[in-house]
Amino acid sequence: MIGQRGRLAERPLPSTRLLSPRFCPSSNRKLSQQFEDEWRAYARTLAAATNLTARDDQFWWDLRGYHDCFNLPAWDAPNNHFATLSRAKMSGFAYLLDTGFGTYHFIGLDGCPNRGPSRPFNFFGVYDRDDVDFLESALAAHSRANHTFLLGHYPLNTTLQVPASSGRTLAALTRHVSLYLCGHLHRFKWGVAQVMYAHKPSGMLELELGDVKSHGMFRVVVVDDDVVVFADAAMSAAHVAEDEDTNQIDADPTNWPVVPQPPVVVVTYPKDGRYLIPRHEPTPSRVLDPAWPIRRFAFADTRDPQRDLEWTVELDGRALVGVAPQWISTVHGRHLWTCDWADAAAKLAPRVAHHLRLTARNVRTGLSTTADVRFRTSGNPVAMDGGLGELVIATDLPPAIQDVFWAGYVVASGFLLVPKLFVLVLECVRGPAAYLRWRSA
Repeated sequence: MIGQRGRLAERPLPSTRLLSPRFCPSSNRKLSQQFEDEWRAYARTLAAATNLTARDDQFWWDLRGYHDCFNLPAWDAPNNHFATLSRAKMSGFAYLLDTGFGTYHFIGLDGCPNRGPSRPFNFFGVYDRDDVDFLESALAAHSRANHTFLLGHYPLNTTLQVPASSGRTLAALTRHVSLYLCGHLHRFKWGVAQVMYAHKPSGMLELELGDVKSHGMFRVVVVDDDVVVFADAAMSAAHVAEDEDTNQIDADPTNWPVVPQPPVVVVTYPKDGRYLIPRHEPTPSRVLDPAWPIRRFAFADTRDPQRDLEWTVELDGRALVGVAPQWISTVHGRHLWTCDWADAAAKLAPRVAHHLRLTARNVRTGLSTTADVRFRTSGNPVAMDGGLGELVIATDLPPAIQDVFWAGYVVASGFLLVPKLFVLVLECVRGPAAYLRWRSA
């Protein structure tokens, strides 16, 4: 969602689906192939979604994931169902959203190899010369956009990147990108990396997202006065399909149960210091002004947010007493709230990282969501402390894997060579007789 103080975009932000559907058979997940019936179920779901048919073709975009190119000899292969049954039906896209108060550029890149391999050789993607040329030309065409968002299935460190025809690398081109939104790793195996975000040397912020099938994860991105914020949330579900029963789900979306969802809270002011994008965000928005109220959006299924939503606000572990959240407006289920905190904000120490916590509870459903914001009044960044997830995303995996291989090769060679060298030294220094005595000892 994109907005400006006192003004929201007249149409919602185009929802971008980073498709990683895991279209695998319920009887044998080890097979690597495409299943037309599941693709048709996906197409029927989109056709039945009234919130899509009521908008133009620029609202919903999808991209292939690595499961969608299993055993594909080429893009024009008969079993490439993405080319015929997806929404985009193309290997990449560039879309410019003009809100009247700014332009926002969305670029999608298909990182699937031209010839899709089978398991287990399908882990890494490729941004070939055509992809990088497309990115370069799209960036040049709208170089004055307020923000550019790059979308792809693979994290950048799991891709082979070929330079553009001009010689510029993808890493150099990302200097003009605010966010790179991706999936693929999905919290890693067994959920050992719950959060996978990292700042890139180019100034871009890379955000990986958990799997929608296994984790029910989705992401809401809000641009408010050109400050980019996001929230990753999990869907509530009466039943989450396991791997063995994914094909037992009713293909008709009109038969699916309606499950209440908790509100999604996105705080746009103060901006979370862990996710600053200094190269692309306005500087004044990062420095705390006590006169500006706390500003946040609540995405909730209610027509009366003033009655149905209850708020609690905590600052550095203490509840803000006498602070009354104020509802401002509602557009397409997006409820804008503010909260005056001038007295408390004026007392904050400038060099300390502060913790703001807001909890929204839907009194009708009893479901609640908490948003945590860590910030400094000076506008300086706060350490992300992403743990293993940040380390994985920030690490360039192909060179790291090569380094591990060569290190193991050297160690293994050492175990083989050291005994031989010992024997050679013993023969040279003390003669063959000493070697024979050592063998017979």
